Amino acid sequence: MSNKISNNRKNISFINIFNIILFLFLINVKYISFAEESEKNTEPPKKIKDAYSLENPYETMCTHLSFLEKNNYRPYVSARAFMQEGVSIRDAKSYAIKLKEIYANEGIYVNIDSVPQASDYQDPVEKYNKYRVTHIIPEIYLVKVGDKWLYSRETIHNIHRLYNKISRFKTNQLYKLFPKSWRKHIYNIAIWQYTTFGIAILFSIIMYLLLIFVLNQTIKIILRIKEYTLALERYMKHVKAINRALGMAITVIIWLTFIRPALQLPVDVSRYTVSFLKLALYLSIALLLYRLVDGVAFFITRAVVEKRLDFQTDLLPLLKKVLKVCILILGTLSILKALNFDVSALIASISLGSLGIALASQDAIKNLFGSVMIFIDKPFSVGDMIVTKDNIRGRVEEIGMRSTIIRTPEQTKLYVPNAILANTHIDNKGLNTYGNFSNQISISASAQMDKVEEFVQGFRNILDRHPKILKGESFVNIIDVNQGEYQILFSMFFDNVTYFKELMYRHEILVKVIKLGESLDLSFEIKKK
Repeated sequence: MSNKISNNRKNISFINIFNIILFLFLINVKYISFAEESEKNTEPPKKIKDAYSLENPYETMCTHLSFLEKNNYRPYVSARAFMQEGVSIRDAKSYAIKLKEIYANEGIYVNIDSVPQASDYQDPVEKYNKYRVTHIIPEIYLVKVGDKWLYSRETIHNIHRLYNKISRFKTNQLYKLFPKSWRKHIYNIAIWQYTTFGIAILFSIIMYLLLIFVLNQTIKIILRIKEYTLALERYMKHVKAINRALGMAITVIIWLTFIRPALQLPVDVSRYTVSFLKLALYLSIALLLYRLVDGVAFFITRAVVEKRLDFQTDLLPLLKKVLKVCILILGTLSILKALNFDVSALIASISLGSLGIALASQDAIKNLFGSVMIFIDKPFSVGDMIVTKDNIRGRVEEIGMRSTIIRTPEQTKLYVPNAILANTHIDNKGLNTYGNFSNQISISASAQMDKVEEFVQGFRNILDRHPKILKGESFVNIIDVNQGEYQILFSMFFDNVTYFKELMYRHEILVKVIKLGESLDLSFEIKKK
């Protein structure tokens, strides 16, 4: 019960953080006055006496945007920025209004002061009279036609497509459901917008919690049907983490697709809202992918343990780390892009600095290539007992990107760089089908021969009776009499046992052999062969 309460608190706090930040974006705006929504001026073009200019990009942008402000609403003047040959004033007016809505919907804030004021301005890349308004929608730009700067024909052509994209669900008509009195503005945001925002927050919380509940219960039922019951709680721990991230991503997508266009926020507010929502979307997607890596790796590991899947799990730790690093890099670049950083310039800077980084991290690169060689050659696997030329001994617990973790006989963890393991001799005890133990025993030549023969036969009987000694392959024989000693050679093979089990069986056999010698009153010495 406490776990359920804890999970619910996590879910609610996750949503609350999202809602509080978004609310602050909406409230903290520049405007502090109240204003009524201006009525649209439909005065015919021939009666307009307003001054406007199209002689440079700056003047054209001012003409388009300033004559659509609430206190200066002159759409027919604004339309002059779209008056390409063959375009009627009525169509141009429609283009002007729709493009401003597109700017607001996409959160594009046009900083008029940064627009070039030179009449002969040229695009620095394409080298002709062209000004791109924003990198977010590159197909929107101004061109010079004669002595005027106008929105290009490509821009006019794309306005229909871009506007249909933001109005395909008719959410931009939501304000018509509210009475006109609700169109009064408080801090430049209408009352109906505040109301819609509050309803959307409540809807988001309910939808998020309901979505998490449905996903969790559905997957739990599937796991039970598939009989994944041995570690159900551990399965569900990963499933719940994935579902929380998935629920957050779906919630943000709904805000971007439906709720934000319906609110019709001012451009100043909308640009911060769009940036925040894109930031939340990229974070939730990155978190979802990160959790998926952990979840999929756990499912594969459990499936192998439960004999449901035949898969080499040695590569999983390395794959997990590589995928997580890729997700973190792509997530960071996406977040920087959402915050309007020039990602291409950043990537170019990283490329220039890559040589210095490579020189400064030669050891890391060597270890990475060592990891690749270990996985290609497979000199050992997780669980194998290995002994290196430098007397590094122990069982392999994990093969990572930089180092391999070895559990020593003293039960300590030893981190060995992969570059060292890839360039040394390795005796892999874990790959032997039969473990071998061979040595020599020296008995003084003054001992009675009958007792020596009885000792040899007793040793053979010990090996024959041991359940893990391979029969027919082990032997105990007198091989020489040298320097006043009988030289007895013994060799035994253990049938398919781990190295630690082999050490235990050696101990058992040697104890019996020593006791046999003591019973026959023979003193002997075991010498390494």
